[in-house]
Amino acid sequence: MQGFFVLVFLIFSQYVQGQSQVEWIQFQDLQSEIDETPQAVFIFFHADWCVYCKKMELAAFKKAPVINLLNQNFINVKMHAESTDEILFDGQVFKNREVNNRRQSYHEIPLILAERHQDNMTLPLSVILDKNFKIIRRYFRYLSPQEMEKELKEVISVLNDK
Repeated sequence: MQGFFVLVFLIFSQYVQGQSQVEWIQFQDLQSEIDETPQAVFIFFHADWCVYCKKMELAAFKKAPVINLLNQNFINVKMHAESTDEILFDGQVFKNREVNNRRQSYHEIPLILAERHQDNMTLPLSVILDKNFKIIRRYFRYLSPQEMEKELKEVISVLNDK
């Protein structure tokens, strides 16, 4: 009987705290998610060597307010920026065209979404798109949990005003 109460307590405490992790999907699955539930999209591009990417994963994406804002308001995509996968999206195939030519070769998808005049892409990169896949915000830097929460609330407010 005591085990039952422990189980109920654990389930209840999980419910009260909110979701415990961001519900990430792969970019390959984004098309079907958008088709099923048109919603704003949050994309986090990272690389194994990126210290600030890892820091965001351990800090910002582990805080309950950030997790809840992301899971309740966005389709969340996490993509390795140097991926060598061929990805079919919106009828086009995207891939890493520089994989054998450069040490840090980025996939076409982050390059397209991160396009800045005369500037190279930097990581970590977070991109927020509306449900029509129009870029709302791009962040080319580490965001602390507090900054992430503030930015997400602002974006959600903008999206709700549309």
